[in-house]
Amino acid sequence: MDDLLNAYRQAPWRTQRQVIGLFLTALMVLTMLAALYLDVTAETALLGRKVQHLETEIAYNLQINADLEAQIAILTSTAQMEARARRLGFRPLEAGGVEYLPVIGYRSDRMVRLAAEPNPKLNAPVIPLEYTQSLFDWFEQHLLGPGPMGVAR
Repeated sequence: MDDLLNAYRQAPWRTQRQVIGLFLTALMVLTMLAALYLDVTAETALLGRKVQHLETEIAYNLQINADLEAQIAILTSTAQMEARARRLGFRPLEAGGVEYLPVIGYRSDRMVRLAAEPNPKLNAPVIPLEYTQSLFDWFEQHLLGPGPMGVAR
């Protein structure tokens, strides 16, 4: 045993090897962490650029939609529709120009609903008291019991 200790003391290169090994292991771990950080940072930057690009596309599409809505508003304005109707051969209706024809066998007893009911009745579910009671209320009710003279605390 003494020879083993003496042999170990006489070989300083062993301790140097261990120190160098620990240093290289720590350096490798730090390098791997730096590479992982760089990868995550690069991926985040790419996704950020993609989000910016998509936001730009959204703004562009919103502008196109606004332009199209403006064109539709112009084309469906009263003046434009009237001019187009005149070009197609339509003319304004005069007071005596409407003629109603009775159709035998047709019954118009159905009412036409153009809008929904003004106050629709909502069927809200009723929540039992057990689900609306707080934990403190439950403790007070079950553990402390009723107060003096049967009155809840």
